[in-house]
Amino acid sequence: MKRFGRILASAVLLSMSLCMEAVAAPGGAVTIIRTGGDSQGPQVSGGPVAPSQGGTVIELPFKLVTPSHFRGDYNVAWGSVQRADGSWADVSYDYAIMNPYYRVLREETDSTGVEWYVCAAHATKAGDYFTDDGSFYNELWLKKADCTETNTVTVNTDNPTRLKIVETALSTLGLPYQAGASGPDSFDCSGYVYYVMNASGVAVPRTSSDGMLGLGRNVSYEELKPGDIVGRSGHVGIYIGDDKFVHASETVTGVISDTIAMYSRTNSFTNYINVVGD
Repeated sequence: MKRFGRILASAVLLSMSLCMEAVAAPGGAVTIIRTGGDSQGPQVSGGPVAPSQGGTVIELPFKLVTPSHFRGDYNVAWGSVQRADGSWADVSYDYAIMNPYYRVLREETDSTGVEWYVCAAHATKAGDYFTDDGSFYNELWLKKADCTETNTVTVNTDNPTRLKIVETALSTLGLPYQAGASGPDSFDCSGYVYYVMNASGVAVPRTSSDGMLGLGRNVSYEELKPGDIVGRSGHVGIYIGDDKFVHASETVTGVISDTIAMYSRTNSFTNYINVVGD
């Protein structure tokens, strides 16, 4: 993709390595804005409180973007990735980049004037696109015109532990998948759940994904709360609300967000687990 070849190539390549290091540790100065529930809801010192309806708003120390170009029964965005040889590949709407959230590293304008969100990634796959040379890319460029941005998420809970789990899970989007790893720089699926939970103050053992299905209390889908574990034999993730979850999916994708509805088209979760205890 010629338009990218001259966009500060050395700076972009350098940022690929620096960005992964910079986001290895989740968290940051998250501000929690209570927008419902009782007067004992969580607050961060100095953070605004805005009484309204609809749950608790978490103000994140990073931006998220969501594809917004409507296609069929889901939204997609146009993207680009850089191959190992430095050339660029278009990832068109046909490849269905449709995960609900991508974490923004920075914003760029290419030599033709098109504006892009540069999102965290460590993958060979974006939607249904696979790099043709098998190389990993550390940045996924999404067209601004195809995305909506936010630095807040609304979560249907006022439990501060659950809010921290959601914020921690979102902060790890784009980090690598590695078998046997439990963070902070890379994860497998059970190592990811172990890391997010323990980093958020919930002590869970480092075990296999199947072992995690026996933790806590099983609940129904209707009883799911943000911060619960979702899983089936061989895989687990973290529920963040509104049918969305985050997981260390596989080597080719790294840590990504997903919806249970879309995921269930090929896989179905059998367990929904409350380990927070409320």
